[in-house]
Amino acid sequence: MLIWDESASSWKYITVEDLQDEIDTGGGGAAERIYKEITQSNSFSVGNAVYIKSDGEYAKARANAESTSDVVGIITAATSSNFAVTYNGEATVSSHGFTVGAGLFLSSGTAGALTETSPTGTNISKPVGVVKDANTIIVATYRGLI
Repeated sequence: MLIWDESASSWKYITVEDLQDEIDTGGGGAAERIYKEITQSNSFSVGNAVYIKSDGEYAKARANAESTSDVVGIITAATSSNFAVTYNGEATVSSHGFTVGAGLFLSSGTAGALTETSPTGTNISKPVGVVKDANTIIVATYRGLI
């Protein structure tokens, strides 16, 4: 299949096998999450929300500007040179401290942070997911609203 590669400004041919490398099926045949392991110098922590900058690098997202609020996923593992980002589905974020069943939004005050309270004023209300249990967030990013 053909997909548009924004970083190269060209079409790219990928196979089903390429897509399988991006999907964790959890052994049951149905995807529990879509994630990717990435090599990039970073200061991420598990639970940070991230976006992709215009140069293709990942950075901590923040809901105070359109340019930094387009969350693509949540960090589920990180070292200073590598990280895993869950784009959709269940993300393990041990002892995250959020209320089970609560909706989560991107913080306007702290880059990478999530909050149970939707930002107000001129900030962007960016839904990121829902709390499944004390250690799991269901990542489901949606278009933000000002």
